[in-house]
Amino acid sequence: MVYLLRLLMSLKKKHKAEKTNLSSTTLRGLPQNISYGVFNISTCERQTTTLAVKILDLQQSKASQSFNAECETLKNVRHRNLVKVITSCSSTDYKGDDFKVLVMKFMPNGNLEMSLYPEDLESGSSLTLLQRLNIAIDLASAMYYLHNDCDPPIVHCDLKPANVLLDEDMVAHVADFGLASNTLELKGSISYIAPEYGLGGKVSTSGDVYSFGILVLEMFIAKKPTDEMFKEGLSMNKFVLDMDDKQLLKIVDQRLINQFEYSTQNFSSDCNSSSSASVDNSYSDGIPVWMHKAEECIAASMRVGLPCISYHPKDRWTMREALSKFHGIKQSILGL
Repeated sequence: MVYLLRLLMSLKKKHKAEKTNLSSTTLRGLPQNISYGVFNISTCERQTTTLAVKILDLQQSKASQSFNAECETLKNVRHRNLVKVITSCSSTDYKGDDFKVLVMKFMPNGNLEMSLYPEDLESGSSLTLLQRLNIAIDLASAMYYLHNDCDPPIVHCDLKPANVLLDEDMVAHVADFGLASNTLELKGSISYIAPEYGLGGKVSTSGDVYSFGILVLEMFIAKKPTDEMFKEGLSMNKFVLDMDDKQLLKIVDQRLINQFEYSTQNFSSDCNSSSSASVDNSYSDGIPVWMHKAEECIAASMRVGLPCISYHPKDRWTMREALSKFHGIKQSILGL
């Protein structure tokens, strides 16, 4: 550990001198007040571990407060869908400047935002239906844990695609707890925060549910809440609120639809790899039964997002309800 902390201090010196993002090509799309580096650490046992090092830019407003909040939150939580922090360092560098870093498990597939909006749309691989379902379940599981299994409940306050990291198996991990709190301050990214926060409402678990609902819709539409589609007084939730299933399918991420049209075999093997049950390859009205089920699954998934983004907090689902619904949708499409 002493060796690791010495390495971090040397990284701070290099970072200060060069003013570079330590791994912008590997982990692009992450918050601008943070630099991320990816390093292979060799231990005395000759084992090599890949780590992500998060260096805070303390020139940014409230960066130190954010670091303290994240450390306080993460030291008390343990869940497979929360990012694993290995250690932290808060000290001064060789110039006497404050120096704060978090050392985390490396997530080789970046964040969810990168997967939804690849820089190269032509060559970028698209998330499959099952991957999106699994990510939704992962996120719902993490938020259920924070809201129900932590005492007191933890409110994340900034759930969005950039704060969802994906490991080598595309398992989602919620990251960036710098805003986690139970205070009255307006917090989070403007497009994902619950409307009551803008009116001075208290931070609550229902605010996280709202952010989750927006994120679920975004996963299947592949449009950001700030997209031109939602201008002229129409927010994402108002846009989809009154749509029936056929209308919802018309605004779904076209790459997802293309996967169905491209190959029945690809979809079948994707499903079969996740279940011992086989996909129904029979036809109904000239269309494969599995395609009907896939479309029903997409519409049902988007329908989970809608009650999560109700205007009034008391009308929103809980994470327990959302998680249960997503499990049911996955079981349905796998034929379990």
